[in-house]
Amino acid sequence: MSLHRFVRHGLMTVRPSATLREAADVMKRRHAGDVIVVDDGGGEPRVVGILTDRDLALLAADEMPLGTTRVADVMTRGLLTAQPADDVFDLVMRMRQRGVRRVPLVDERGAPVGIVTADDLYELLSETLAALAGISDRQIAREADSLTTLAPLV
Repeated sequence: MSLHRFVRHGLMTVRPSATLREAADVMKRRHAGDVIVVDDGGGEPRVVGILTDRDLALLAADEMPLGTTRVADVMTRGLLTAQPADDVFDLVMRMRQRGVRRVPLVDERGAPVGIVTADDLYELLSETLAALAGISDRQIAREADSLTTLAPLV
């Protein structure tokens, strides 16, 4: 199963030159747990990093000045990324290996197209488990229906 179904569009992005306070404001306004850091380098934007709410909490605890520290100074680089056509279960294994909860989705040029989070994948898993659980109930109902349509064997 491909990631197309899980692509969240409308990404929150910031430039590497933004301050941590600016990035936090974007997250707050959009009720998001992360911002994708993009750099256009004079051309198309490409994903260069991510900053999460957890990063901000740890930096604030260390009394990092949020108003003057640049995103580029603290963002996570060397991200795990995926493309919308990638397989969901392969991505889950890569997320586990890297210990990441959020994966930006990029096109073949590295431009951001969406994001997939562990929460999105939890939702998929719960829907899949619910569907599996319904198989037995459906089988029993189908058997009951077929028994009522059979003529008595007397």
